[in-house]
Amino acid sequence: MTQNSFSQSPPAPPTTQEVNDEIERVSSKQQEWKTLPLKNKIIILEEILSLANTYMYEFVEASFHDRNISDTDPKHGTARGDVYVVGPLTLGNYMNGLLNSLKRMEKSKGDTVSTMGGRGFPPISTRHVEDKTVVQVYPQSVLEYMEAAGLTGELVLGSRGGKDLDSTPLTSSSTNGSLQDTLDETHKGGVVGILGAGNFDAPVEIFNEMFLKGKVVIYKRNPVNLTSLHFLRKIFSPLIERGYLSLLSDHPPGSSPKGAFVGKILVEHPKIQDIVLTGSELTYNKIKWGATPQEQEQNRKNNTPLTYKPICAELGSVNPWVIVPGKGWTESTVDTYASHLVFSKLLNNGHVCASPQIYVVPSDWKYRQLFWERTQYWLKQSTGSAPFYPGLDQIHQKFAKIKDSEIVMQTYGGTIHVKDDCAFGTDQQNCVVIPNYQMNEDNTKAIDGDGDDDDNNNNTVI
Repeated sequence: MTQNSFSQSPPAPPTTQEVNDEIERVSSKQQEWKTLPLKNKIIILEEILSLANTYMYEFVEASFHDRNISDTDPKHGTARGDVYVVGPLTLGNYMNGLLNSLKRMEKSKGDTVSTMGGRGFPPISTRHVEDKTVVQVYPQSVLEYMEAAGLTGELVLGSRGGKDLDSTPLTSSSTNGSLQDTLDETHKGGVVGILGAGNFDAPVEIFNEMFLKGKVVIYKRNPVNLTSLHFLRKIFSPLIERGYLSLLSDHPPGSSPKGAFVGKILVEHPKIQDIVLTGSELTYNKIKWGATPQEQEQNRKNNTPLTYKPICAELGSVNPWVIVPGKGWTESTVDTYASHLVFSKLLNNGHVCASPQIYVVPSDWKYRQLFWERTQYWLKQSTGSAPFYPGLDQIHQKFAKIKDSEIVMQTYGGTIHVKDDCAFGTDQQNCVVIPNYQMNEDNTKAIDGDGDDDDNNNNTVI
């Protein structure tokens, strides 16, 4: 068992009555929050950002505790870095970006008939791809340019957007373009229940629902990362104390009742109008269609879902990285992009919704073998991160049993070759790679063994 200096226990789970009381308390404030002037909301968000800076290290230490990460062991350096990335770095980055956007909306309010707020920043650039329009929206600020390190962020609008934008260009020179929503148009208000993510410690879903959609929030922390809730309550106290937000604990993994106890109350409560969740397809189907596969099948057949509430669900997926040959490839760039791939794969022990699960390499590419070798090299350089999800060992074993699969040892400095000496000892879940994974002509899988596509895991198909 790894030790760190944090000794506080997770917050006690609420009773049914306490959950219902919190829903009543927060829902009574929905109109007040919706109509609160934007300048006041900006002040509250600035208070939260300041508190996040104040409690950052306590927040991180609590997350170390939840993941069984040592705060001193050098072998756990990668794992500690993961916690900073998915915790305070993500939280602060999101708040800074949101503050810039809200201040822009407050400033541009006079350009429109808006009462809450005008439009945000216009796109940096616009281009057309067939009948679709692609707009670059990131990076905008100096801080974002520093963070982006050459990366850009784009939105691909559908065919309707493409046609509309042909006649009404939405570019940096048309800041009042009618196709860009004002804050009034997105600020609909209401009461939303959020089932928080277990893989990310920063609850950024709260900001989107409250500051862009004007809703009050009852947020349930995932059982996997309960301890850090102590400090999230301090960080978000400007919203909690005013009655606009509630942060609820839940029952930890392995307890009775299970962690779905509070979530079930939120989903079924009549005053919860919308549901937001980050999780697996299994969780979504249980909420929408029923507890068992048989019940889900029957309800789908009869078109009788358990709830008609709108559900915004971010679920796991099988994400491909496609390697496209070209003149720009050299042995040096092969090594660079192999390291990028491995970093993206291993970040947060693979528990990232956009984590690459499969990469596609042309069979006749001259650098194919070298790319594979450099990928293996960089996998071995990582010490690995904490295997903190309950049941992940069974998923890992399932992939490891697939024919021709290989387990690449993630070792401290690439020098340790005994599993007991890995950063997390015998609990370490080293990356499973399946080389030369092919599809048959009918797009079925040409592999032996159990080929289920489990999301949020530390496996890569080559």
